[in-house]
Amino acid sequence: MIIFFKYFFLCFLLLFMSCASREKQNKKAELHHQLALSYMKKCQYPAALGELEKAMELKPKQPVFHHSIALLYFQFKKYNKSVHHFKEALRINPKFTDARVHLGRSLMEVNQWKKGLKELKKAQEDLTYRYPENVHTHLGVAYYSKKNFSQAEKHFSIVRTVKKEECSIALYHAKSLFYMGKFQKALDILEPAKLWCETNVPLCSTPPVDSYYFAALIYFRKGDKEKAISHLKIFLDKAKESVYLEEAKKKLKMWKEFS
Repeated sequence: MIIFFKYFFLCFLLLFMSCASREKQNKKAELHHQLALSYMKKCQYPAALGELEKAMELKPKQPVFHHSIALLYFQFKKYNKSVHHFKEALRINPKFTDARVHLGRSLMEVNQWKKGLKELKKAQEDLTYRYPENVHTHLGVAYYSKKNFSQAEKHFSIVRTVKKEECSIALYHAKSLFYMGKFQKALDILEPAKLWCETNVPLCSTPPVDSYYFAALIYFRKGDKEKAISHLKIFLDKAKESVYLEEAKKKLKMWKEFS
């Protein structure tokens, strides 16, 4: 009987030590994850990646860790890696709607548009998801990339009921309206957006100033060449990186010649 109790106590002790060790490992993994998130906010991406890799070594089946590293890869346009980790997060937790939303967008970035749309629509069916505007954001971007501006505009309108002064959404909304030929409605968004985009700037970003470029195009269409040229000059002065830079230079030269 004494031997039995000694054996039982030893098993209990080993189990307790194993549980304590696992708990310590889990806490250490979460600490690395929190450090990674902190580094990401400070734009220290290599350090963030290192911490996430340490977290995943300690706890490889934590879906949140896969989600975080996938977002980091997405930031650097390594979309195939993003897809892999978002899928892994969903394999571990099929109800992880945030991962499904970002998987949908990542699939679109690797030319799997239909699969991406399917994931986004599936995410939209989750009525318990706390941030449905995120689904509409990615659906809006998806339709915009396909030049389906009317569908894009519908989704951006919904997002802006929640995030009215978010710069990127405002610009997408205005550009969708512009390409639909609804110039005044686009201008009504672009004018105040000039302020939002230069004041509410994420730490790691340069202020997007495309609002000046599209406002210039609209003013030119309205026949107000003075305002058009003024806005284009401001755009060229402020823009550090924009797909519209070269086009803006050409337009400014042309408008000056005919003003």
